[in-house]
Amino acid sequence: MIKKIILTSCLFISTICFSQNNYGIVEYGIAEVNVPLKEGNSQNEMVKNIINTAKTQEFELKFKGKISSFTNKESLDIEQDETLSKLAKIAYTTSDSFYLYLDKKILLKKNEENILIKEQSKDYGWEISTESKKIDQYMCYKATCSISYISRVGKKEKIITAWFAPSLPYSFGPKQYFGLPGLILELTESYTTYIAKKIILNDKEIAIDFPKGKTVTNEEYEQKVLSGN
Repeated sequence: MIKKIILTSCLFISTICFSQNNYGIVEYGIAEVNVPLKEGNSQNEMVKNIINTAKTQEFELKFKGKISSFTNKESLDIEQDETLSKLAKIAYTTSDSFYLYLDKKILLKKNEENILIKEQSKDYGWEISTESKKIDQYMCYKATCSISYISRVGKKEKIITAWFAPSLPYSFGPKQYFGLPGLILELTESYTTYIAKKIILNDKEIAIDFPKGKTVTNEEYEQKVLSGN
């Protein structure tokens, strides 16, 4: 109970401190890709190359007010094998771009096929624990949720683990994840852990270019995946 009271107090104080900084850019890298390799598997070397490529990939979260975008940030400093880069995104990171309207409760996802998938943003039902750790200078708290998704082999469940900073009162994070009382600085989904590397907060407006075009619902897209079309 005491820790919950402290967490609420930190959030209240940080909201006052950051209330004028309505705009932000967060750069994320890949902290870890924890894939178990089977000894003697002939594919291990290829998997290692894909993992190493995934670890070089970077992503950018932009937010202003109640809207945000999360996109790939192509590195100009690292020459990547195009095939390995694509495989790394498919297997361990993402090639999708995510656009969130918090007020309208709408999530837009643009995939590598340039298909726009529109869905109602989810209540993830985060379970916030008293477990904490520091990421850089920010005290963060652990939250978890369980989500279901459709793969080519049917419906599956996965656990998402997030570490959020109440002192940064922005309800955004990597990919489509949001809804915690603080910015998500670290997030683990399946094998992959995203980590915030750079945070820029200011009161100068930033541009977020939402994609336009015909959209499909998540249900329609899942049916397409299951049918193999």
